[in-house]
Amino acid sequence: MSYKELFYNENEGVLERYELSKERIGLIIHEETIDEKYRDYFVSVAKFIEGICCFYEDESKRFSENANITFEELRDINTNLYSDILGDAYDESYANPDFAVKKLGEEYGKILCLLYTQIRGMIRYAYEYRLVDMTINMELFVEVYNLFENAKSNENKEELDKDDSSRDTLLQNTKEAIYYFISDYADRNIEIRTRENVDPDLDRISDLVANSNLGDLRYLFNYGEYISDVEIKTAQFINTLTDEEVENMAKTYVEGYRDGFLMANKPLHKKKCVSLYYNIGFERVVRKAILMFRDMGLSPVIWLPAVDVINRKTFVNGAIGTPANKQYDYDHRYDIACVLDKALNDRRIALLEQSYEKYKDVAALMGGPAVIETWGEIPFTPVNKENAWALSSKQQKLVTEYASHSGQIIKKYIKGDERSFTIISFPVPSIGDNFDEIFKETVKINTLDKKLYKDIQQTIIDTLDKADHVRVVGKGNNKTYINVSMQEIKNPDKETSFENCL
Repeated sequence: MSYKELFYNENEGVLERYELSKERIGLIIHEETIDEKYRDYFVSVAKFIEGICCFYEDESKRFSENANITFEELRDINTNLYSDILGDAYDESYANPDFAVKKLGEEYGKILCLLYTQIRGMIRYAYEYRLVDMTINMELFVEVYNLFENAKSNENKEELDKDDSSRDTLLQNTKEAIYYFISDYADRNIEIRTRENVDPDLDRISDLVANSNLGDLRYLFNYGEYISDVEIKTAQFINTLTDEEVENMAKTYVEGYRDGFLMANKPLHKKKCVSLYYNIGFERVVRKAILMFRDMGLSPVIWLPAVDVINRKTFVNGAIGTPANKQYDYDHRYDIACVLDKALNDRRIALLEQSYEKYKDVAALMGGPAVIETWGEIPFTPVNKENAWALSSKQQKLVTEYASHSGQIIKKYIKGDERSFTIISFPVPSIGDNFDEIFKETVKINTLDKKLYKDIQQTIIDTLDKADHVRVVGKGNNKTYINVSMQEIKNPDKETSFENCL
């Protein structure tokens, strides 16, 4: 069942609210009822929302097998959706905390920058036909705009500048609107995210991979993620490989997952699902893997990185692509600092527990991740921006507390002694001109005789388990010279410091 069908009933129920919000946002573009200092921000965000609504409502802008839309047109649509955070455009985007603070002031700049970042998640919701999530974000935007409009109507700009209490009230009301939005809808967002992580029935990406014509690269634009040259060139290259080469890659990947269970004496027969992590562009390999996993009785579960504040993480997995702007992602890695307090932290812990309890039957069937990693990406050196949200010492403790509790909750419903994983790695085109050659040589290494190398690796492990320390010495111009202490092994027959990963 498609996402459009899954969300049909709730979309119908919110349609009137959506239309009202869209109408109100359309008026904002032409109004002059708020302080001039903030008008450009609200007009810019309103235009962005209008663009998302147009995309959502126009089926001709989406790819389907019979769609009369070209690859170039789809790429232009994709680029336009992410245009204000691409390249130099980000320097003057309200999604950039430095620019937002420069234009709107320190207090309002940070909070309104976060609001816009939250609203940018509507790109994903539009692709997934999640009209409820689009609508509630639109309503939040209108609510905040109304706060600024009311402040302007109550007193003119000169009086507002002189009246600190009025300015403080507006700021506090804005923060509260965003806080209660995130808190009130945390139950919805956390439940959907939990289900995406364990339930094959809420997985549009597996359907995209399994049923698209992968020879027609227009399918890439149905993810809803930014699609860069890396994803396009990766898919193009993998399409040049023979069926046998692709099958061998997938076979190594899938058998590595199965062998992880066998080597650890874990009950694969109890599992019915496997979560797949990979970079967009590897769909041909992933499709073969899906078929092989299904032959083993495992349904794939694939998700995209979360876009809402309550679920966003600093480390992402699932089906991922090259970020539209890595600095943007870095700038917003701690956006939750805007709202995080003990009450919200306790609430998200409780909601995570409730969500896993609700989906405990399907969660118990999750076997763990099968991961396709990549290497060869262009190095990124982030800039630490003073105006980006940062966690206070109290919030850092809350984040640590949440990580601890969430880990315990997940282990409760997806038992660690019943799950396994596998990891295989390939280069991406950004590694350089020799990408094709490097990729094929990597495939050769990945598909070496596992039995032979299992024994070789085990010999190395057995030796290292007897060591007091390992000395690492660089070669040539590499001046590395370090000693790494090994933990003491008291019973080599039952204990080891290493895992024999194949």
